[in-house]
Amino acid sequence: MANVSRVNGFRPVGMINGGSWMGKVNKYWLPAGDGTATFVGDIVKLDGTADLDGYPSVIQAAAGNTPVGVIVWMEPNPLDLTQNYRPASQNLAGQNSGRWVYVCDDPGVIMEVQGSGTATITSIGSNVDMVVGAGSTATGQSGMQIDFTTDANTSTLVFRIMGSVKRPDNDPTIANAKWLVGFNVHQYGSVGVTGTTV
Repeated sequence: MANVSRVNGFRPVGMINGGSWMGKVNKYWLPAGDGTATFVGDIVKLDGTADLDGYPSVIQAAAGNTPVGVIVWMEPNPLDLTQNYRPASQNLAGQNSGRWVYVCDDPGVIMEVQGSGTATITSIGSNVDMVVGAGSTATGQSGMQIDFTTDANTSTLVFRIMGSVKRPDNDPTIANAKWLVGFNVHQYGSVGVTGTTV
């Protein structure tokens, strides 16, 4: 039976030390000057500045960027409480002319994510990058996936494949499978290590 393609970015599910992810996040700021819409499940990188309260600024990461973490949730927009994503260049006066977001920035987090393309079991232990897709303005979820066309042991690739998601509706041998990944490259952690041979 085919896997359902349900792209929703990256979702923290555990820790590399075997513990559960306890929902720990840190507050960051998406500046109004950033012209990219941003979604829950997006991988973000540091932007090199901060807001007036000293919260570091982040923007959506692109393939190959050094990530700081994944957006888990956002402060509500008081003018539209139904808004579940951050539109491009959003400027909320009550959030220091930007939008506050909460990021799981622990380099030891394990995340669930859909793969773009078909992997094989031998991909486990190798490294991959991500592909950025358009997020959903209806659900507020990210359009990011891991990119199996980059599957290699290259140390500079951003994510390490830890295994497949163990659920009856997930077949890791066909397209649109869900995978468990960790950061191989991270702003507060590793500069990257060589993966297993694909």
